[in-house]
Amino acid sequence: MRLTRPSALFKSWLIWTVTVWALLAFIRGVPTSQNDLLVLTISAAGGALFSVSISLAFALLRVRRSIKTGDGILGDHDYEVTEQGLRERTSVNETLANWSGIKGVEKGKHFVFIELVSGSFHIIPRNSFASIDDESCFVSAIHNYAKRNA
Repeated sequence: MRLTRPSALFKSWLIWTVTVWALLAFIRGVPTSQNDLLVLTISAAGGALFSVSISLAFALLRVRRSIKTGDGILGDHDYEVTEQGLRERTSVNETLANWSGIKGVEKGKHFVFIELVSGSFHIIPRNSFASIDDESCFVSAIHNYAKRNA
């Protein structure tokens, strides 16, 4: 969901603003006064804001639909540390990331990030652990296995 990132929204809005501004200038002619320039700029910015808002609404509806249909990407994920690797289970799949495929693990303020060699991450909310000890044990086990198999 790249569109929901603030920088992506700003870039999208800016591109739409310039596009709408150019289209309006082409249709109505290049502004000849400051008043015409102001009206054109406000119209373009407003139209772009409307367009980006509609795009964001559709993106959020797709996320909501994904949650309801249980596509395995959003929703509950169960992780298990095994001798073979990190096992992940969802409602629709089960995967095993071998230890050689895990680059490392880091604790952030709100999340535990497990980096895979492919450049992707497993992102686990820290509040999903039953206790701080469970979280520390999980992170330590991943760190030790990944380090041993690096």
